[in-house]
Amino acid sequence: INSAFSLCLIFGLVISGALCILSPWLANLVADETMIVPLRLFSITLLCNCLSSTNISLMQRQLQFIRIGLIELAAQVITTIVAVMLALNGWGYYAILTKAVLRSFIVLIVSYFACDVKYSFVFDKKEYKSIFNFGGWLMFSAVFRNLANQADRLLITRLISVEALGVYTRPKEFIYTISEKLNSIFDSVLFPILSTYQDDKPKLQSSFLSAFYYLNILGMLVSLLFFCNSKLLIRIFFGQEWLKNDVLFMALSFYPVLLINGRIGDIFLRSLALTKQQFLFRVIQFILAIVFIIGGYRLGLV
Repeated sequence: INSAFSLCLIFGLVISGALCILSPWLANLVADETMIVPLRLFSITLLCNCLSSTNISLMQRQLQFIRIGLIELAAQVITTIVAVMLALNGWGYYAILTKAVLRSFIVLIVSYFACDVKYSFVFDKKEYKSIFNFGGWLMFSAVFRNLANQADRLLITRLISVEALGVYTRPKEFIYTISEKLNSIFDSVLFPILSTYQDDKPKLQSSFLSAFYYLNILGMLVSLLFFCNSKLLIRIFFGQEWLKNDVLFMALSFYPVLLINGRIGDIFLRSLALTKQQFLFRVIQFILAIVFIIGGYRLGLV
């Protein structure tokens, strides 16, 4: 556990430091110089999330999902109230940034006391190698999954416009947030349970088919809910002026099904310790995302 915590600390410091250093280049790549300060502030969340991952993982292993849920809920409620107050006082996108930073900090602090483990920094090459053989590929697959999911944001700004990115991002993030919450629930529950009988192939196969069947029913119900009630949801959460983007919202309605199937694959590959294969799938996903976005743009499919 101390080795895992130490690796998380090292990795968190490296990636948050790298984001701080590269923020001027990344800001110009995504938008302009105004993004430098937000990117540097956002790097704090990377460090906090790396450190809190050990706390959350320990609670997941002990199946303390109610405790994790309460921590997440408390952080979400507190930070949403703060963000709304800041937004009303004219903080603009800094209100959203404050919410992200504050949320990661609250989860880190509360989860540390909730899991009740005292960490110490250790440097053990043998332990590091053992963890990294599994966690390294897992980490790289997570990085490429996030890159694939964010490729549209990076490219739309450059290929089309910032306005087009805003029109696309708002409904996508609305649907993605709800879908990802569902995904995180069954991911947290399935992975520790499946890992306990990873050598029982018939049982694992049966579990995969059951998960695939029932979670796709759930995903399709969520998608149909978005699709059939698109105009109502737009009026409630976006405003009347967004009704002109109804077709975009309906197209994005099938995003939950795709996310759920991707997460099912992740869970089972991880539970079988096939993290290298998982990484390769995510690299392919990232490449395809770039190919389809650029290809679609060149075909005029704005």
